[in-house]
Amino acid sequence: MQKWKWMVVWSVLSVAAIPSVQAQPRGVENPDKVGLMGWVHTPPTNIRASPNGKIQCVVRKEGHIRLFGSSGMEDSNGEWYYTDYCGKMGMIHTTQFVIPD
Repeated sequence: MQKWKWMVVWSVLSVAAIPSVQAQPRGVENPDKVGLMGWVHTPPTNIRASPNGKIQCVVRKEGHIRLFGSSGMEDSNGEWYYTDYCGKMGMIHTTQFVIPD
């Protein structure tokens, strides 16, 4: 019985020790804009998991946000860009930020 418990504990600990991998942004259409900083000008604004998808976090004040390029997904008002503002990859709509010159 002790050996079985030890094997279960070892299995759980070994899985927990595997580093998690952050998904890389897909479909970056504008490589010249990757790594730029955007300026959020209309807070509060939502950072979403996908276009119009689940809200990951909210930008509550004006400020800089790191961009990782366009997702290639557009609607009649603009397009969605990748950002890691929430600590993981999410999306913000172009109506919510500007890219300063």
